[in-house]
Amino acid sequence: MASPKEACPLCEAVAVATRDEPRMITRYRCPCCGEFETCDQDFILDWVKEPHYLLSSFLRQRYETTGRPYTFSDRDGERFPEGLVDLPVSEKLNQALLCVASKTAGFGRPSMCDLACDWPLAQARDAREFADMLEYWREEGVLEGNPKDPIAVQAQGGLVVTGKGWRVVEEIQPSRRGGGKRAFVAMSFAEEMEPAYEKGIEPALRECNWEPVRVDRQQFEQKICDHIISEIRRSDLVVVECTGSSPNVYFEAGFAMGLGIPVIWCARQEELEQKRVAFDTRQYPHLSWVDELELRASLVDRIRALYRRR
Repeated sequence: MASPKEACPLCEAVAVATRDEPRMITRYRCPCCGEFETCDQDFILDWVKEPHYLLSSFLRQRYETTGRPYTFSDRDGERFPEGLVDLPVSEKLNQALLCVASKTAGFGRPSMCDLACDWPLAQARDAREFADMLEYWREEGVLEGNPKDPIAVQAQGGLVVTGKGWRVVEEIQPSRRGGGKRAFVAMSFAEEMEPAYEKGIEPALRECNWEPVRVDRQQFEQKICDHIISEIRRSDLVVVECTGSSPNVYFEAGFAMGLGIPVIWCARQEELEQKRVAFDTRQYPHLSWVDELELRASLVDRIRALYRRR
């Protein structure tokens, strides 16, 4: 028996809804928001706040990255995503182009980007705004095809990234070295924290076949803030070590969450016990560690649990 279809409570698109009566949870498979689970009272009691398009973007990008549905409930170990960042328009434009490019099989071939459903991947408010973003790139000579005429786009097989367009794509998302999974590390660069990285975080990431990225160990010509944003955008995971409560760490974590990139929070045990970690992040589960070996083991376990479908 096929699962019933009903309106997605976030974007109102037609979604497949599967009811789990014992848990009082409904799982939605939405073509726009991805898969997520919600308790009955989440929307009835208005626990899920506006604007919903930020949440749609978070859910879709998280599902694309992990393949796992998000659960709006702390009873299953998940939390309501808070502090979602509304990206600048320039960043949304970049995400729209990257969405089209990422769904293209090769040069000159039409993109499989769905104009009606892929708008959350650019953090657009809806399909209409997504089309406006793509129209900007068409006018710039980056795309071929009229994104405001879905029927015509479908007839030609999809939007096409031009030669100029691929150069723009390479500028905003350079090719990844070796095609490996990249993990951006946000932490204090104080000398006393080096053992935490060298004996804990770095070996844990490499054990799980991830490439650790620390901007203080790279050579670059652009401004440091621009480079950080670029590196986070290129990453599939962000590891945030909060010991020392560096303000930059929280900015980097918030930017990653706004892009829908999974974030793993870590902090030395005494930092958590003495509540030196910022209040707005204590609601998220932190890996508490006493020594570097414990940090490494805990991080390996968390990564493998988060990406067990990979």
